[in-house]
Amino acid sequence: MQYKLHIILSLIVVFSTLSSCDDSGKSRRKSIKHTKVTHTKSVKQKREKNVKLTSLNVVEFLTKYGKQHPETDIELSTKFGKMRIKLYKNTPLHRANFLYLINQKYFNGTYFHRVVSGFMIQGGNSDDWATSKKRAKIGSYKFPAEMKEKNIHKKGALSAVRTYNDNPEKKTSPYEFFIVQGHTFEEDMLEAVLETYEKKLSTTNKNIYKKIGGTPHLDGEHTVFGEVVSGFDVIDKISAVKTDGKEWPISNVIMNVKIL
Repeated sequence: MQYKLHIILSLIVVFSTLSSCDDSGKSRRKSIKHTKVTHTKSVKQKREKNVKLTSLNVVEFLTKYGKQHPETDIELSTKFGKMRIKLYKNTPLHRANFLYLINQKYFNGTYFHRVVSGFMIQGGNSDDWATSKKRAKIGSYKFPAEMKEKNIHKKGALSAVRTYNDNPEKKTSPYEFFIVQGHTFEEDMLEAVLETYEKKLSTTNKNIYKKIGGTPHLDGEHTVFGEVVSGFDVIDKISAVKTDGKEWPISNVIMNVKIL
């Protein structure tokens, strides 16, 4: 019982925290048409790149961006190896936001800056001025949560970071994310955690936490918008690095992210 209480108290601490004309005439018209399309595409890309996002325009922007960019598969590379991640279609705003930031090269060069073994690895920030400049250029904004019952914080879950103060709607902060490591649960321990955090889970989701593991107390608090499909060993390797008193790795874990 003391061990169970210790685990629950530990969780509480961590939680708080896109007809008549000769041949030459036809060719010329085709050439002009092609040039016009290319020019239009160039202007569109420039406008898209230079847009300044705010909490007022972000939903409209991400909705359109998501329709133009249907990709779901991405690759995240670190010195410990690569993770392949699948973004969920049922969280369209979060998928679009992540794709947009990847296409803006935002994540490249940022770190896994917070690591808690047995819990999660958090990325998308750095102590480099380049990161602050990128954020200033893209914009300052939050956007609505998209929590789904089937999207849970199992091991490998890709989830959104948010602030807890003055954020009753649990809106997402755009630039950071975390990937769950967690641990497996026995029935009595899982029930204790659910009771402590006043959570309810389907039988299917309970079985996932028992078999795969994760952090069930975060369900309903953060939007899960994807999952690792290969490279789980990379999660464990990053989770094992030495950190300072603020859970920042002693040796920076730099990432590069691309769309497959």
